[in-house]
Amino acid sequence: MNTEEIEKIKEVFYSFISQMNNWEKYCNEIEQDKTLSFETQFEKQKSKLINIFNEFCTPKERKFGRPVTISYGNEGSYEYDPNLEKISSIEESNNKITIYTEKTGVLPTKYQYTIKKMHNHWYIDSKKRYSEWKKKWIIYSL
Repeated sequence: MNTEEIEKIKEVFYSFISQMNNWEKYCNEIEQDKTLSFETQFEKQKSKLINIFNEFCTPKERKFGRPVTISYGNEGSYEYDPNLEKISSIEESNNKITIYTEKTGVLPTKYQYTIKKMHNHWYIDSKKRYSEWKKKWIIYSL
């Protein structure tokens, strides 16, 4: 795969991480707005999340995790942070790419993202977290 295509994939990946980080911050702001009911807060959070998934993720049913459920980090412990999560390596195979990342911070973590090409565009398909305890990759919610 050429360098230009790899750069496109990295751009999609980091744009997703940034959008998710912004979404987590937005969720925290919405949560503090006591004029909104829980249902309204949830709908606002979910609506913004669905827009992100529609733009960056493969269109498929995700029975568990986002965007079906809403979970997000707080200041200092965001799940998605473009300043803390960096690409460590990229592997190519057929019509997909696997991006390995390392997240620094309080709990250093390794992630594996599968990115697929569909209709001439790259989409994030899945995420796994490396379990140091089990010594293997575990399916993890996007």
